[in-house]
This record gives sequence, structure tokens and C-alpha cells, in this order.
Amino acid sequence: MSNHEEVHHNPREALDAFIHRLEADSERSKTSARHCYYLWRSLYVISLVAGFLTSVLAALLKDDYFVGFTWGRIVLIILPFVGSFASTILVQAKVQNLWKLREDGKRAIEDLVEEGRRRFSAAVSAQPPEGRLAECSRIYEDLQNKRNKLKEIESKSLFELFRQDIITKNP
Repeated sequence: MSNHEEVHHNPREALDAFIHRLEADSERSKTSARHCYYLWRSLYVISLVAGFLTSVLAALLKDDYFVGFTWGRIVLIILPFVGSFASTILVQAKVQNLWKLREDGKRAIEDLVEEGRRRFSAAVSAQPPEGRLAECSRIYEDLQNKRNKLKEIESKSLFELFRQDIITKNP
């Protein structure tokens, strides 16, 4: 049975189920935003610490550690590599921008959930029984349209984030 049929057969239950799906979307958004944040923070700290340690070790190591294949030389090769790798991922993957995009999406879904709860509560308590189903159907359709619009905006923003301009402007 499709969602559209559910609206026509039992709009109240369909609206209630849709609000629960929005809540699940909100939880997935929170988890995704948290993962983006931890990734951004970890890569940032790794690149910062690697650069700092490289500078300190380069300043403190004696010349003996630069001759041959010693631990000091190996560390001074590996640390900048790790820092550069973390920095490159931060820049290329635009992790901070992804995190912001996820945060914005999370907030928008949370607002939609609250709106759905508020309107659902008002529809089932204030409407006469014969008007409840029609109102639930309208709320369902409206929330579904808003969610689809949010998804469209998020997709467009995501693609814009990674879009590469190949058009050059003539001076």
C-alpha cells in the first residue's frame, strides 16, 4: 500500500506514522552531523599536532639523527606526511562545509517534526470528528511537500559544494 493510499484510507494514522518517520530522519541527521563533526575535529587536530611535533623535533634533534636511516629521520618524514594527508582530506572533502550542511538539515527536520506534532495535536483535538481526517490529510500532504523541498535544497547544496567550475572568465 502506498503512502498516498494510506492518506485516503486513514489520514490520522498516516500522519502519525509520517511524523515518526520524520523523527527517525532527524535522528539519522543528528548521527551524521555528529560523525562529520568528529571527523572534522580529528583531522584538524591531527594536522595541527603533526605540524607542531615536526617543528619541535626538527629543532631539538641533533645532527646525528639526520644521518642514515634513524628513528629521528623517519619521524620527520612521517609526521609531515600524516599532517599533509589530514589537511588534504579536510580541504578536498570540505568536511567542515559538510558538517554545516548536515547541521542545517538536522535543524530543519527537527523544526518539521515539531510543526507536525503541533499541527497533529491541534487537528485531532480541536476539529470535529468529521473534519479531523480531512485536516490530517492536508497536514500530511503539507509536511511531505516540505520534507521533499528540504531534501531538494540539501541535495542542491551538496552538489553545489562539490561542483567544479570549469568555465574560465576572460579578462
